[in-house]
Amino acid sequence: MIKRKVVLILTCITLALPMGSVSAAKDLKNDLPMICEVKPISNSASGEILNIIENKNGIMLFMEDINISIDDKSEIVNEFDGKKLTKNDLKKGMKIKAYYGPAVTLSLPPISYGEKIIVSQENDTIGIAEQKIGSIINLKDEKTAYIKSKDDSTFTFITEKTEIVNEEGKKVSLKDIKEWNKIRMYFYKKDGVINLKGFSTTIYMAEKIVILGKVEKDLLATQGKISDLTHNKNGGAILLEGKKVTEFGYDVIRLNINENTKIINAKDKKQLSYKDLKKGAEIVAYYDGAVTRSIPPIGNCMEIIVLQ
Repeated sequence: MIKRKVVLILTCITLALPMGSVSAAKDLKNDLPMICEVKPISNSASGEILNIIENKNGIMLFMEDINISIDDKSEIVNEFDGKKLTKNDLKKGMKIKAYYGPAVTLSLPPISYGEKIIVSQENDTIGIAEQKIGSIINLKDEKTAYIKSKDDSTFTFITEKTEIVNEEGKKVSLKDIKEWNKIRMYFYKKDGVINLKGFSTTIYMAEKIVILGKVEKDLLATQGKISDLTHNKNGGAILLEGKKVTEFGYDVIRLNINENTKIINAKDKKQLSYKDLKKGAEIVAYYDGAVTRSIPPIGNCMEIIVLQ
């Protein structure tokens, strides 16, 4: 049995480090065992390349929360024009989105194999800016629009010539941009940005838009026990009594739960359904600030962590 476990651990290490990265991992000065877990290939990490170490078969990219192993089989593309890059084009300080897996070591930091790297980088001609969307004003032809930021500091003008893609680089349309999104825009530095005298607002003429996903909201949270629980066809509702764990939370709150509510078991990290919740269970519930003025207040639950 012990022999089988050793073989499994060595197999996991091989999967996670397919290009001789064990030697690079030693450079991390990490004494933790290199056991791994298998995750979906859709796992991704975004951030800056903090450091790069070469090894026999490729390179290791050091990011804030994970290290990514790269070889000649890893797909590397420029986000703006879609051109193929090589591992030699990657430099310290670059901002990237790395798709990795399926094996991930349980070391600190974890290490995984980079299947695809998307590089977002400005140059002498192309500039980059990011924007949290406050509102979208579609013009009559439905092919052009103005996007206003949440703080009114930027306006982005989209025309029918503006390329719009999602984070994976797949082409989408203007209709796919929603008010809760964050976007990254590429523009020509020479004539793609306008600063009006006497105004603090900057206007961008976007050549390309990348939809980055939803803007994270500041959630409120309460820890306590479920004192009441009701069911309906879409999920149900719970009455949670305990103590607020964020500054603006509530000690007692009724929370609506639907198919979008994420429910996690704290012990094994497995995802649960609403039917798994029991009266008397100890939980931490996260919800947004849109609650009723009733007693107790009623809100919509975003996530539940079941403690016991």
